[in-house]
Order: sequence, then structure tokens, then C-alpha cells
Amino acid sequence: MADIWHCCCTGDIPSISVLSLIYSGSATSNLFTFYTSVPAFWRPLMEKWVGHPERDQEKMTADSPITYLENMTRPMLIIQGANDPRVVKEESDQIVDQLKDLGRDIDYLVMEDEGHGFSKQENKVMAFTAIFSFFEKHRLSAAAGALE
Repeated sequence: MADIWHCCCTGDIPSISVLSLIYSGSATSNLFTFYTSVPAFWRPLMEKWVGHPERDQEKMTADSPITYLENMTRPMLIIQGANDPRVVKEESDQIVDQLKDLGRDIDYLVMEDEGHGFSKQENKVMAFTAIFSFFEKHRLSAAAGALE
């Protein structure tokens, strides 16, 4: 995951696309809001995993992808399950809202009847259709730019 964030944040991927499918619960945007979004009985584990919001503020800020959004300039597609109990929709909403405020090209697809991962066949088809359309759109856009 860190490599993907590095590529997105630094722009070190001028001629390739990155596809990240997150099933591990690690696709949080803001460790502070992630910490508060989990059930209370998860907090001891969260403190070991990401830190404590007061004691580890500097580390959690440095480790939160939302800290580096200004560096994310590439088009992005985010697909989120609205009922995801591990990476709640608000985590993706933060990224989408702030990147749109920065004028970035963001496509956001929310699967209203899914959680963490997609179990329904029609949603899998919708997700992969969105992914292929996104790549096609940006591949053609990049090719057109190369011709100029």
C-alpha cells in the first residue's frame, strides 16, 4: 500500500496506471478519523497498529494519506462499499471531497448494497466496467496529449 501511495503522491508513474484492490482494511485516508470510526473494543489493537491520536499525533499525521493530497495529481477512480464496516465510506468521502476541491479528476462509485469487497455479481460487473472505462478514458487522453 505504501508503494501505491508513494506513486500517487510523488507522480512517479508517468506512463503506467496503478490498480489497488484493498481487502485488508488498510485503505484509510485519515488515521485520526479511522481510529474514531472503529468499535471501542478495537481501540487497543488500533493503538498498536496506527497509534494513539494524542500520544502519536506526529506519526499519525505523517502516516495519513490525506496529509499528501496536494501531491496527488493523477486521475483517480475510487470504488467504495457504502456498508463497509472496516473502511467506512466517510474515509473515501474525505479523499474524494478534498481532491475535488483541489480540482483533481476523480471518479467515485459507491456501491450502496455492498460492504468490504463486492459479493454481488452485478456489482462486480459494474465495478470492473467502471475500471475498464476509467483506464480507457485516461489511456486515450494520455495518447491524445502525446500527439500534441
